[in-house]
Amino acid sequence: MTRRLIFLAVICALPSMAGYANCGAVTFPGAAASTQTNITLAFSFNDARFKSLNTTTRNGIVMPADLIVTDDATCQTLTGSYNWDVEAYNSSAGSGIVLVKIPSYATSPKTVYVGFGNPGVTLYQGGAAGSAYDSNTFLMAPFNVDSSGTLSSVDLSSSGCNGVPTSVTPATGRVDGAGSFGSTSKDAWGSTTCGSAGSGTNGTLDIVPPFTYSAWINTASANGDIYNGGGNGLPQFRLASGKLSLDRLNTANVAASTGTVSTNTWTYVAISIDASGNYAFYINGSAAGSGTVTPPPSWTLNTWRFAAHTWQNGFYNSAPSMSIDLQRVANVARPGSWIANEYANESSIPAVILANNSTGIPPVIY
Repeated sequence: MTRRLIFLAVICALPSMAGYANCGAVTFPGAAASTQTNITLAFSFNDARFKSLNTTTRNGIVMPADLIVTDDATCQTLTGSYNWDVEAYNSSAGSGIVLVKIPSYATSPKTVYVGFGNPGVTLYQGGAAGSAYDSNTFLMAPFNVDSSGTLSSVDLSSSGCNGVPTSVTPATGRVDGAGSFGSTSKDAWGSTTCGSAGSGTNGTLDIVPPFTYSAWINTASANGDIYNGGGNGLPQFRLASGKLSLDRLNTANVAASTGTVSTNTWTYVAISIDASGNYAFYINGSAAGSGTVTPPPSWTLNTWRFAAHTWQNGFYNSAPSMSIDLQRVANVARPGSWIANEYANESSIPAVILANNSTGIPPVIY
């Protein structure tokens, strides 16, 4: 009986190995204008307690396994139906960026909780590849740069159209890393698998209007390709004389922004166009020109499937001198409120505030 009591006492004295040792909270300020459904928002963490997490490799990026996003304020259970990607993780610094899909982002502040540090968790908890983005997201390219300075051209969306870079170098991005594009640089997304080999089959990124292209860019010049279809007549999103331009590549202009993009500073840019030809440009989350055009007759899946092409960032016929971060493609015309919320979040990313003191390190307020 004495041995049993001693054994039980030892067990009771041990810390629980089933729970998350650390718990924090991050608060998003609330959506602009109206509730957004399944929008992906970024938050950051930076604390010594994030250094020694279990890791797993997903899409070529090393991500923490024992990190969860939840509605549980104790950080011990998965509630709230969140899916997330860890866009960047530096285990030496204990820092990183998380992209989490919020099922319903209302106009009031939204708080989620972040649990981490559970030796028993070795499998990724954030959901299947692509689940951190809504079903309309067909390309999500974070241009991750890891702690060793290596650039990744991974597509985090469910499309899996990973890039094949040519002369693209790592750079400091707006959110984390970025791809630096010079006069002949390009990053071909999924090769002809996501475009077309011209043999009569369309690829994943062959998206006729409606569509939305968006990215963060930092350009040293007033001209340069951002994203294009890699073949004559296909859509091309670029800078032309400082303005955003939607073109038929090597053929004709379709529409241009009224606002201009500043050089040598990070700028969020977007173009959306619907099936009726209603278009809108955005610069830093604000409308920068809109109107209605007749959608080009050549912008059809039937035309594109017989034209060999690869969708790409960077050079086709307008040499860029810019860095690109968080490139996205969607098969819907995103409303201005969605664009405004992405810009607001990524221009001022909230940080995790740690609530407990399990390791003896004072909580850090960022």
